[in-house]
Amino acid sequence: MTVTAQTSDRNSASLLSRYYEVHPTYRLIVRWALIALLTAVAFWRSFFSIGVTAHEDGLGGYVWTVPTAAILVAVGLARRHRTELPIHDRQTDIIVGTMGLPPLRDGAPATSGSVGRIAASAMGQRGEILFAEEGSLRVWSVDAATGIAKVIAGRGFAAPEGEPDQARAVAFGAIHALASDAA
Repeated sequence: MTVTAQTSDRNSASLLSRYYEVHPTYRLIVRWALIALLTAVAFWRSFFSIGVTAHEDGLGGYVWTVPTAAILVAVGLARRHRTELPIHDRQTDIIVGTMGLPPLRDGAPATSGSVGRIAASAMGQRGEILFAEEGSLRVWSVDAATGIAKVIAGRGFAAPEGEPDQARAVAFGAIHALASDAA
């Protein structure tokens, strides 16, 4: 019994040593081939059903395009030589956020629209959030209790000469900072 166990351990050790002697690229190919084979064996009924649906022009026939597109995208990204810096998480948030939402409207809930880059922010005396939007040159106030966003200063374009000096009529050239008076 002991001799059989030692022989079995020696065979498995020799198989592993041969496996690790193989070039890493070939080991990777063997691993992925094994994963693909076992996936095909485990899900052959599902694959067959999807194949029948695609052959009969069913609605589920598009399922075959998803892995194909994923593989094409992965290969394209892997082979692409970057000449610029990658987009960072915050920039991605801004891009996606501004694509999906319309611009924020005066008097609407703050969650109903998007704003551009925020140049400055401050807390108001009643707990409201004040922020200056760089792109629209406006100062917004978001009420803490209701969540309603209102323009409290600025018209959204640069100031021409000789305009009246009222908060809503003010046109800023650039906004660099905000401050709130506690009085």
